[in-house]
Amino acid sequence: DKWATKRVLQDAGLPTADAELIRRGDQRAMPAPCVVKALDEGSSIGLAICQSEDEATRATDSLFTEHAQLMVERFVKGKELTVGVIEGLDLTSAGKMPAPPGAKASPTALPPIHIVPAVAFYDYEAKYTREDTQYKFDIDLPKACLQSVIDTAKRAFEALGCRHLARIDFIVDEQLQLYILEANTMPGFTSHSLVPKAAKQMGIQFPDLCDHLVRLALR
Repeated sequence: DKWATKRVLQDAGLPTADAELIRRGDQRAMPAPCVVKALDEGSSIGLAICQSEDEATRATDSLFTEHAQLMVERFVKGKELTVGVIEGLDLTSAGKMPAPPGAKASPTALPPIHIVPAVAFYDYEAKYTREDTQYKFDIDLPKACLQSVIDTAKRAFEALGCRHLARIDFIVDEQLQLYILEANTMPGFTSHSLVPKAAKQMGIQFPDLCDHLVRLALR
């Protein structure tokens, strides 16, 4: 639930763009440019980035045909980053083994990935069918900013009560202010998905990552 998630993040003092919840028949107060989102969809389904008032009106009218409630969020221009967070990694053994039994499974953030779609935004086609989306670990941002993204991802994971695995998505604007977009609690998990890519960047191979998550579940 994107609205419930935003409220929890706000209550925890974590950065997220201003937004409003509207129901069928409500007048939208958030001005364009804005992002209109269904509360319970993923993979950019039920989402519209609206640069004008007319676009925002058409988007809300269209989405209200399928959804009773929508979130309208202030549009933030910037770099889109994503950070995988996994509990219980023992980094002293290259991250390939779970923490010892009985130890607190604290969250570890994987290296941030900068998502660079070849189209206007990271939509369904850019995620799943196009071959020209770039995923960069060499990110043109100051180290302090990237560290803030990493720390905020772990704080969001804990504030939302996530368990074992999640992926936290961000926008970093031109003033280096970061905003949490959402948390993915069932992120893509094939060998070419973003969390496994980031784990591999740390030296954690896909079979070892799967093994680790199974052991967490067994515990």
